[in-house]
Amino acid sequence: MRRRPSVTWSVLLWLLIPLSLVVLAFLAEAWVSARRATDRLYDQMLIASAISISEAVDRTYGDLVEDEIISLLRNTTQERIYYRIIGPSRSYLTGYEDFHPPGDEAALEPGVPRISDMTYRGQRLRAVSLRFFGSDARLPDWITVHVGLTRQERDAATLASVASSGLRLVLLLAGAGVLAFFAVRRGLRSLLQFRDQIDMRSASDLSPIRARLPSDLRSIGEALNTLLARLRQALEHEREFIDNASHQLRSPLTSLQLRAQLLQRDMPEGPLRNDVSALVEDTRASARLAEQLLVHSRTLASLDRQGVVRFDLAALVRQMAPELLAMAERQDCDLGFALPSDPAWIMGAELLCREIVLNLVDNAIRHGGRVIDVTVEQQGGKVVLTVSDDGPGIPVDERDKIFARFQRGAAAGPGGSGLGLAIVHQIVNRFDAKIELVSRPETDATTFRVIFQQ
Repeated sequence: MRRRPSVTWSVLLWLLIPLSLVVLAFLAEAWVSARRATDRLYDQMLIASAISISEAVDRTYGDLVEDEIISLLRNTTQERIYYRIIGPSRSYLTGYEDFHPPGDEAALEPGVPRISDMTYRGQRLRAVSLRFFGSDARLPDWITVHVGLTRQERDAATLASVASSGLRLVLLLAGAGVLAFFAVRRGLRSLLQFRDQIDMRSASDLSPIRARLPSDLRSIGEALNTLLARLRQALEHEREFIDNASHQLRSPLTSLQLRAQLLQRDMPEGPLRNDVSALVEDTRASARLAEQLLVHSRTLASLDRQGVVRFDLAALVRQMAPELLAMAERQDCDLGFALPSDPAWIMGAELLCREIVLNLVDNAIRHGGRVIDVTVEQQGGKVVLTVSDDGPGIPVDERDKIFARFQRGAAAGPGGSGLGLAIVHQIVNRFDAKIELVSRPETDATTFRVIFQQ
C-alpha cells in the first residue's frame, strides 16, 4: 500500500508550492524591472557618449583623431565600442565603415537620439544615432553620429540585481518554510500527546481519554471516546452473558458430578461401573470448562480491578501443590516440584497467576505424558516458571495456533476444552510477561516457560 505523506509535509507542500509560484512571479517582475532600470542607465550613458562625440566633431571642425574618440568613450565604460560618423552629404568621416544601426538616417530628428538594438559582427549591441547641424563655417551641414556598445556589462548588472532579489526571496521562502514547519509541529503536539496516551494504554483499558485538543481536533477525541464507550458496553454485555451462563451451568454440573460419584461408589464392578466412571470424568471436565469460561470472561475485568502487587511465586506454587497433586493423581501422573528456598518475587495479581499455574499443569496432565515437572527459578534478574512433561510434543505447524481459544492439538487426548492455554496467554500478556514453548515431537517432550519481571 502506498504510504501517504504526513500532515506536516502536506501542509508544507500546500504552503510552499503557492509561495514558490509567487516567488517565481516576483523574480520575473524583478527581471523586467532590473532590465528596464539597467537599460535606462546605460542608455543615458550611451546618449552622453554620442553627445560628447558630436561636441568633439564640432570643436575640431571635422579634423577628428580616432584615438581621441576611443579614449573619450573608454573613460565611461569597459564595453566594446563601435562607432561611425557621417559628415556633409552623407560622406564617411571616421569609425567602422560597415557599422549601420537600423533605421533611416534621413528620418532622424535633429538633436533627438534614437536608441535601437542590433547585431554586429556576431555581437548583440545597444546603439544610439544622433543628428546635429555643424556650427562652424567649415562644416556647415548635417552630421550624424552612430555609437554602439556591447551588452555584457548591462546584462551582468541585470543578472546581479535579479540574483540579489532572488536570494532575498529564496531566503524569505526558506524562512517561511521553517516557521511553518515548527508551527505545524507545535500545532500537532497535542495530537501527538493524544497518540501517546493511546499507546500507553493497555488493551483492557477502555475508559475515556482525557486530552486537551484544539477545537478543530476535539471532534476526533470525542468520536474515539464514543467508540471506546460502545466497545466497553459491548464487552460488558458479553462478559455478563458468559458469567451468567457459567453460573447457570456450574450448579447443575456440580450436582450431576456428585450424583455420578455416588452412583459410582455404590455400583459393583463391571461394565456399567466403567460407564459411570466415564460419566464422572465427563461431568468433571464439563465443570472445569464452565469454570474456565468464567475465568476467561473475568480475566480482563480482573486485571483492571486488581492492583499489581509484589508476591512470592514459589510460595504460591507451594500453596497450590496439594490441589495440583490431587489433579495428577486422578490421571495417574507423576507430578514433581523444584522450588527455591528463597522467595521468588514477581509483580502481578496472585489470583491470576494461580490460574496460570493451574492451567499449565492441567494442560500437561490432560495432553502430556505421565511425568510432569514444575520448576520456579531465578534467571538473570527474572523469575521463570517452567512446566514440562514427557508427552508426545506439539507439531511445528500447530505451535502458532496453540494459544488460540478452543484450539486443541491433533495429538490431544479427550477431556480438554482448548481454553486453558488461551487463558494463560491472555494473563501473561497483561502482566508484560513472556511465555515460551519448547516442544520436540521426536523426543516426546513439551516445556512451557513463563518469564516474569521482578
